[in-house]
Amino acid sequence: MTGTPWRSDQYPITLARYIMPEGIVGSDYTYGMMTAIRESVCRVPEINLIDNDQLLVDGIEYSSIKSAIQNSGLRYDSLLENSVALNHILQLGVDKLANIRKFHPTAGGLIVAKSVEHAFFIYQILRNELKQSAVVVNYRNTNSHIAIEEYKHSDVQWIVSVSMVSEGTDIPRLRVCVHLSNVRTELFFRQVLGRVLRLIPNVKNNVGWLYAFSEPDIVEFSNRVQDDIPQCEHLVVRKSDVSPKNRTMTSMRFPLKLGYWRSHYEKTSQRRTDYQGYQGA
Repeated sequence: MTGTPWRSDQYPITLARYIMPEGIVGSDYTYGMMTAIRESVCRVPEINLIDNDQLLVDGIEYSSIKSAIQNSGLRYDSLLENSVALNHILQLGVDKLANIRKFHPTAGGLIVAKSVEHAFFIYQILRNELKQSAVVVNYRNTNSHIAIEEYKHSDVQWIVSVSMVSEGTDIPRLRVCVHLSNVRTELFFRQVLGRVLRLIPNVKNNVGWLYAFSEPDIVEFSNRVQDDIPQCEHLVVRKSDVSPKNRTMTSMRFPLKLGYWRSHYEKTSQRRTDYQGYQGA
């Protein structure tokens, strides 16, 4: 069986063997990430979770994104739309890709956006402020599959995607992913992470990087990835809320005030209500 079998109606999956009384599917054979790394089937993931200990929401300062989400009216969507936060996390991705391209000149990066308007907003930051080449693909544009295939064989730096590159798309030159979608399920998270784990023969490309904000669900999903490869010598999750014994983990923080920029984003979104997709190099 290929793909991801799942039923939302809670009925058993045909031909699957269940373990009772838990009611979970039992596997006859498991090929996990640790085995795939050992056998050079996939890259080692490195997940960088971006937090903030100077986050002001309605004049109140919070020590982390988690604290702000749990104790204020902050929505995760607001963080994804904030120009200061976006510039910070995109700059980290751009810097990492620039470093990788010194050894892998055609390496590319994937940005997963939450909406078509959001993708266009990110595209403008990449092009105008960070001076990056990019292409936008989305479910509204019937030519997006052509654009993905062209990107696959080009040296364009970034592809910004809305519901197009999370599953089943093979672009081995992708090395860096910036996860900016508001979809927070473990299945989607792992599908996105998998886009930057495809190895290329005869190229120094044994690590794939993912950048995301330190939202509670994403932190949990990242820790489970770490749990999947406990014997891996390479650090998988870099985050701020770490124990002192993990000396190699780093804290990535930035000052941020929420609220002052939203009118600009809403104005951009209003202008693009008829947006059917944009592509550029």
